[in-house]
Amino acid sequence: MARPQGTVRLPSSPTSGLRRRLTAGVPLALIVAWLAWAQLPGRGLLSPRAPATGEAEWIWLEGPRMRRAPAAFYALRDVELAEPAPAAELMVLADEEYQAFVNRRWIGFGAWRPGGTIDRYAVGELLRPGTNRLVIEVRSGRGAGGLLVSLVDPASGRVAAASDDGWRIAAHHADGLFEGWGPIAHLPRAVSLGRPPTGRWGALEAGPLRRSPPASGGRLPPVRVRPLGVGRWRPPVAGVRVPRPARGRAGVLLDWGRPVSGHLSMRLLTHDGLRTALLFTGTEPVDPLGGVGDDAPGDQEGAVPDAAVIVIPGRRGWTDAVARRFRYVAVLGATPVVEAWVDPPAEWEEVREPLDGRREGVFGIAPPPLRTPVEDEVWRQLEGLAGRRDR
Repeated sequence: MARPQGTVRLPSSPTSGLRRRLTAGVPLALIVAWLAWAQLPGRGLLSPRAPATGEAEWIWLEGPRMRRAPAAFYALRDVELAEPAPAAELMVLADEEYQAFVNRRWIGFGAWRPGGTIDRYAVGELLRPGTNRLVIEVRSGRGAGGLLVSLVDPASGRVAAASDDGWRIAAHHADGLFEGWGPIAHLPRAVSLGRPPTGRWGALEAGPLRRSPPASGGRLPPVRVRPLGVGRWRPPVAGVRVPRPARGRAGVLLDWGRPVSGHLSMRLLTHDGLRTALLFTGTEPVDPLGGVGDDAPGDQEGAVPDAAVIVIPGRRGWTDAVARRFRYVAVLGATPVVEAWVDPPAEWEEVREPLDGRREGVFGIAPPPLRTPVEDEVWRQLEGLAGRRDR
């Protein structure tokens, strides 16, 4: 095609040609660089953020995933350290609740809640070169749940232990288990449920570092005790021990004489099987069987339990994983309480206040009763007790 008359074609500058090529290539280069950055672990928008617990996986005991019976067990791991790790941190979270121990030393409690964080504990001073035993006591009132654990050294970035299917499960208490006296390789392996984010737990963030356990000492025993249902108040034996209920009684009501705050602990009679009970707390007398005496506000049969008492077979003690404020405690079940006391909460703990009006439902409408597996188990235990069959 002939060029129109009067037009002049100017020679192109080498610099302007290079500018055009660079301008056309910049968007493509930016896209390629962004895609590469987005695929790096824990970065960008195309890959999930690396969890705070690193390679740790949610684990549980072997068995049906949708259990309909209470569960309690120990998850154990022996960790070999070549040298001290003074800055080591233990990150742990369990659904529904846990107690954590390092080389026999108790370090803390916890319970999973939606939107919560992973509990972090400074455990460097408890670790030693050689073999270290981690023991996590896990309890679930509905039978199903998960446990997530990671032992890390922030100074070096080394992960000394992370929960996976190499952890061992102990369904019975045994002497020396916490001390690490014997091997655990013969115990059943844990089952891996996947790495975060997974299931209903989703993505998790690490919480503030907990540097000190709750203060020792200062145990507060109840000032009086009485059987549930019918009976008279009486003081604990020797100021501490709870009188054993008469045959056919379904539990006890404990009174501290004033509101107290902390973790309730109980010593129970040893039993080969899993022990369960229901725990009711409040600033007013709470007796789920009704008829609590002259100072009672009325019949409270059908009260909603605050917690499930689930005791590992062979173990004599139980401690509430939640710090609460209360005056009265009712323990409903065929699990005899030998001793009870309250330990003060740690500085970093949030004390759960009594939920006034919780038994009246939402907007004043009482909801239909919802029975949990623990409640079903407790009532099955009580069916054979005298005077309780009709309740």
